Amino acid sequence: MRGSLVEWDGGSITPMLGGMVFIVLTMVALATEVAGLHSAFLEVAAVADAAAEAGAALVDPASIHSGEVRLDQHRASLESARLVEAVAPAADYAVEVAALEVCVDVRVARPMGVLTVIGIDSFTVAASSCAGPATG
Repeated sequence: MRGSLVEWDGGSITPMLGGMVFIVLTMVALATEVAGLHSAFLEVAAVADAAAEAGAALVDPASIHSGEVRLDQHRASLESARLVEAVAPAADYAVEVAALEVCVDVRVARPMGVLTVIGIDSFTVAASSCAGPATG
């Protein structure tokens, strides 16, 4: 209005609204990346758990008759590795077998989406699990 004490500021809301929309979309994109990383960790942890338990199920038959339960270390190692390769073929893994325990470490490189803008192309998700034979 001409002649009033307040000056007209037409169009000043548009840049602020644009900035707020950009900030909200950036936060949604980051939340999506974090949720994807969490999902990838759950998948890798499930693979590690399953592989360790599969290896721990292979008990040496001779040890059962002697009353001392031990793992068949060779078969346990092969079974754990076979399971990881079947479920997550792109994963890097390590299997360690002792007389009473199988430990599996699994690592998977997950490609990033939005974070590639700031130079983060991939993120390595890792999980470890150990299991042993149970009696009872």
